[in-house]
Amino acid sequence: QREPLHEGACACLSAVVVKRMDAAAKLEHLRSLRVVELLAAAKDVMGASGIDMSEAFAGLAAATSLELLDCWDRLATRGEDAAAETAARALRNSMPLLLHAFASEDLEVSMCTMAFLHAYLGRLRKLQSTPERLALHEDQLQSLLFHLARRSVYPEDFTSFDYTSSSGMIGGLATSAGIGGRDGTGGGDPDDDDAAFVDYRREMSTLFRSVARVHPALASSFVQSTLRSMLESIESSQWSHVEVALWLLYQLGEGLPDGIVREKDGIFEQMMLALLASPAASHPHHAVVMLFFEIVVRYYRFFLQQPAALPDALRAFLDERGIRSRHAGLRSRSCALLLRFVKQTLKAPTMALVEAAAQILEVLSAQPRLSSRSDSNGGGARDSASVHGVGGSGAGGSARKCPRLGEAEQLFLYETCGVLLGSGLASDDCAAAKLEELLSLPIGELQMLSEAGAPSGADATFLEARASEIAHRISV
Repeated sequence: QREPLHEGACACLSAVVVKRMDAAAKLEHLRSLRVVELLAAAKDVMGASGIDMSEAFAGLAAATSLELLDCWDRLATRGEDAAAETAARALRNSMPLLLHAFASEDLEVSMCTMAFLHAYLGRLRKLQSTPERLALHEDQLQSLLFHLARRSVYPEDFTSFDYTSSSGMIGGLATSAGIGGRDGTGGGDPDDDDAAFVDYRREMSTLFRSVARVHPALASSFVQSTLRSMLESIESSQWSHVEVALWLLYQLGEGLPDGIVREKDGIFEQMMLALLASPAASHPHHAVVMLFFEIVVRYYRFFLQQPAALPDALRAFLDERGIRSRHAGLRSRSCALLLRFVKQTLKAPTMALVEAAAQILEVLSAQPRLSSRSDSNGGGARDSASVHGVGGSGAGGSARKCPRLGEAEQLFLYETCGVLLGSGLASDDCAAAKLEELLSLPIGELQMLSEAGAPSGADATFLEARASEIAHRISV
């Protein structure tokens, strides 16, 4: 009700709190002010009155915690263990308020805590050699993980997905904060809100990976519990909650030491097996399916250790969940990821890779040829309408419907098929026959372009366009 007075008081207290002095004197200064108790009491009053935490108040809480952290670090460095423990205890007492600010639905309020949280996790890394001291902070880390996961959930109405790269799908989805919807700031440009949350979720991923490095067992247990809960109730859970469980799994592998990720029969392997056994790859929301593919490709070494799991993963790529999907963005990204996945898993002892080449050839053979297109440039490459297989080629001339692919998508599949046929997995005769069939498609189009006569009245512009088209097809 008195916003200028409130902000002024917070600014005044912040100046008192951050006053530079010796660590021991600063700790006594903060204790005499009883600032932690004061802020906790104020937070309770605001909560009882239905008043949202302000950015100024969150900034004061973060500044106080950061000063306590600095005292703890400096005192510990000087070997003043008793005083350092006092500072660490005061810091732990300040964490509930700090995490309350972090969990705020207001994006700007939550962002006030980031500098402290990064510094806090950096300080905890120094405790890894003394597990008993690190254990004193497990409750705070557990709460941080919970709020971090919650703040990374997308609203149900979010649609602006970026399928152009892994960073786009994993950390660059544009949205606004909160499980229940937008952050309520109002009055801003939705694009600006989306861009702000892109940066915010990247902060979330950095924080989570830091927690995983500080306490791998705690982070792994949290992710396993969250993933199990979501996969067991996947059909009744909101897509955004399922997505964030998969996002946590992806981020966990990024943060854990490489030895834990590759550990035979370890917790990460258990989670990958649970994911592959679940219906996540068939989820009705494309964001969940796309993240499934990103995880599969990112942690391909799992399939080298567990080759029996490879056929199911390949099937997901090759059917209506992946390169045959009617969703243009999902289909396009799947074509690119399939190429990476095939290159990474060629050493796996399985014939599923050879079978994959036949299915890819079927999709390529089903693409409309030059004579059936509306123009010589292959118009409609972005059209997601289905076309039927042209029969007699691919996997027995199957009549399965295949979506029309763009040029870039077809190039990914041509390269994938070439990698598979040249890998030595198939017999020489089989590889030669499939390779001849594969090359007959672009060669046939080049012949048609080269032999087709110019229509009457064609001018130099038409001939230049025809020559440019031929040159382009030769180059790719």
